[in-house]
Amino acid sequence: MGLKNKKKIIAIILIVVIVIISGITYGYWNKEYIGKENTNNFNCLQIEVKENKEGITLNNAYPITDEEGIETEGYEVTIENKCNLITRYDVVMNKKEGSTLEDKYVKIGSKKTSEKDYAINLLSNYESTKPTVEIKEVESARIIRRGYLKGKEITTISIKEWMDYETTKEEGENKKFISKITIEGINGENTLGGKILANNEVIEKEPDFSKGEPPGAGSTTTGSGLYKTEDDEGTSYYFRGAVENNYVKFADMLWRIVRINGDGSIRLISQKEIGEEVYNLQGDKSQYVGYTYDNKHICTKENPCTKEEGTASTIKTYLEEWYQSNLAKYDDKIALSNFCNDTSISNSESNSLQIFYNPQIRVDSYNVTLKCLNTNNNYGGLYKLKIGLLSIDEYVFAGQNFMDKDGYGEVRYNYLFNIHYSLTISPSNFQIFASSASIMYSTRGRVDDGGTLPVKRYVFPSINLKANTQIIGEGTSSNPYTVN
Repeated sequence: MGLKNKKKIIAIILIVVIVIISGITYGYWNKEYIGKENTNNFNCLQIEVKENKEGITLNNAYPITDEEGIETEGYEVTIENKCNLITRYDVVMNKKEGSTLEDKYVKIGSKKTSEKDYAINLLSNYESTKPTVEIKEVESARIIRRGYLKGKEITTISIKEWMDYETTKEEGENKKFISKITIEGINGENTLGGKILANNEVIEKEPDFSKGEPPGAGSTTTGSGLYKTEDDEGTSYYFRGAVENNYVKFADMLWRIVRINGDGSIRLISQKEIGEEVYNLQGDKSQYVGYTYDNKHICTKENPCTKEEGTASTIKTYLEEWYQSNLAKYDDKIALSNFCNDTSISNSESNSLQIFYNPQIRVDSYNVTLKCLNTNNNYGGLYKLKIGLLSIDEYVFAGQNFMDKDGYGEVRYNYLFNIHYSLTISPSNFQIFASSASIMYSTRGRVDDGGTLPVKRYVFPSINLKANTQIIGEGTSSNPYTVN
């Protein structure tokens, strides 16, 4: 059976019209809710929207900041999976013909009520998709939220919209934006993300990042398995510890699953190294810890850098050449995803002799995150790429911890254990007095900060498979998930 036939539309239950009008004050927004349409083909999802039947009107003389945007009145959607099978849902914004306000000036904030923060981004940065067939006169469509529901599971999503603070009067004046939002349910049983959630119980408790996983002698931890946290795009489910059911066979290679990203794509890392390489051939300036440097613009979540931005580091060129030789023919399966080269500087730790980057400070203080901090540097930042390296935070989420915190020689046999010194995408520090830059690295299930440039390290590439990836298998080394 082909991929197209395996993807069954389960339900398209909610249609909400959002009318955004910018006139002379060009911050005037009007939203009118017109109710629901139930067009179930396969009645698994039940959706309720908490409506303000009088509509919501926001009067703002000018575009507003993100902090102000998430404080505005939005709307909530409750989704219940009434069946026993895993269901993936996509929240799709269909942009209607006649809209004159460009996507790059519309901000979207969304979160599950169980999440701490809103995932915020420009509409233009969300994945394009085919317009919902029931909606007429649609110019374009984007997936603004994606997630999974296990059988009988319920979730509530809050969605807010506002005009981006950076919009100028010329860009926003006398413009309008008209859209319809639909929620579409898709059978997730044979997708890679659905299989991961079906085969693992999610551990709700946050692990103790200071101890690592699995535990060393005389210490205890929360346990190996599948956990969840937030990234820049929503809920991320990540593997931690000595797990044995996260193997994937793809492109004639064996990979390990790192996590389901907040956008539904699945992050992988190769099981074996592809060679040795330096992070950068030069290390006598702080900018050389950047995945690219001398960037044309600062790489942020709202304006991420691509392969065309700035001067590429040695490792970036190495990985992209390897991609062209080994993965280019599988390009349609691989998602364009975030890679975080966090070059933000710790104000509390840096001094006149040494610059400390926040990845090292987070690991040292057991305060890791899958969110990427914005930086004011013209090197590093957030990238949207087909291939990259894991961040040091991702290694710690997987069960690794700082070497000098729990016994230098103690080995962690987590699923990212490797005897080699392997590169990460995260900078450590720059010694001003010695003109020497360092990158964080991993070895023997632990992490450390001694990767002085331009020392060679082993390279384990990371890619992201698209959310609709169909697979067979059970995820073990003997029967890995295999991409159809």
